[in-house]
Amino acid sequence: MFRSPGMLIGALIMAFSINGKLALVILVVIPLLALSIGIILKTAFPRFTVMQKKIDRINSGIQEALTNVRVIKSFVRGDYEEEKFKKMNQDLKDSSLNAMKVVMATMPVMTLAMNVTTLAVVWYGGNMIIGGSMQVGDLTAFTTYIVQILMSLMMLSMVFLQCSRALASVKRINEVMDTEIDLTDADAARKD
Repeated sequence: MFRSPGMLIGALIMAFSINGKLALVILVVIPLLALSIGIILKTAFPRFTVMQKKIDRINSGIQEALTNVRVIKSFVRGDYEEEKFKKMNQDLKDSSLNAMKVVMATMPVMTLAMNVTTLAVVWYGGNMIIGGSMQVGDLTAFTTYIVQILMSLMMLSMVFLQCSRALASVKRINEVMDTEIDLTDADAARKD
């Protein structure tokens, strides 16, 4: 989380110090990449929230079945409970796959941006080399800095995706912690 912004800033400074005109390619790509990551995060957060609720539901179902295992056996309801668990498990699987599809879309978007940016830099840099305004070694160094910038953006996007997943968990934990307790000692004969 702290390493990637440092790498991003350092590589940007170095890229602009090598060639300011060529570095403008990065200033076009970064906002587009930030926009696509923002859209992915906006789509992912509600899906992770739904997934967290499904995990809660399956945990409650398992806890209920374990607590009442004798009742289930005595009323011969094992098949019913297995079917109920299969439905909850399938529901969780579907919502998890739904959420993970968004996460999986991040890598192709980042790779496409990385390759298009590298292609643009090599093309414009090659024209500058042919024109005599840039050295071959500068283009090689610049390409390295571009890859470093885009890799740090990729790391940041993964951190943000994990944060969106963690926020869904934190939201659920806060809901559990803020739940009003039904059983109180207000009307008890002996108050602890």
